[in-house]
Amino acid sequence: MERIRLRFLHIRQIKNRLQTVSGVLTDEERLRAGRFVREEDRLLYTGGVYLVRTVFGKEAVIGRSRAGKPFAEGGYFNVSHSVDTVGAAFCETREVGLDIEKIREGFEDVGPFCLSPEEAESGHGFFELFTSKESLVKAEGGGWPDDPVQVPALPLDGKVIYGGKPFFRRRYRKDGFAVSVCLQGEDFLIEEEKAFEN
Repeated sequence: MERIRLRFLHIRQIKNRLQTVSGVLTDEERLRAGRFVREEDRLLYTGGVYLVRTVFGKEAVIGRSRAGKPFAEGGYFNVSHSVDTVGAAFCETREVGLDIEKIREGFEDVGPFCLSPEEAESGHGFFELFTSKESLVKAEGGGWPDDPVQVPALPLDGKVIYGGKPFFRRRYRKDGFAVSVCLQGEDFLIEEEKAFEN
């Protein structure tokens, strides 16, 4: 069974080890980080690059497809951030999608624009449904369609067909976040790893 490796960093961890974290960035990535106006955005970007570089190495070629999907030599990955946390998912052989969202109030009005009636009446929270859609779109790699209602959020866990291809999704909660991981193909195991050795 395929294995998905997950790593997470809180913004506090990034700040506390900023020299270590920023030390793996390339010159181009440092320039990109410097363009962020908000410190939080700059730190989360830097933390996301750190998570990816510690898996693939500082010399690895990391880029984006035309649709914006990140790729690297030597494997597949996806990065997501929300509020004060960044996460990354890694798979050796297949496309992977990750979405994390801090569970909070005040987003109920958004539901009708991106949820089908069945999804809205499913009893699942908005963020569980939204991360389910987002992880699927990221695993598929084609970008958001014009009508997000067309992206199936259900089942939250299990097989789903999207764009004529089979995917498998898993979701859970972590420290107040809804987390959804999606892999092209069949079922998989999730292994959460520490971002720092000590």
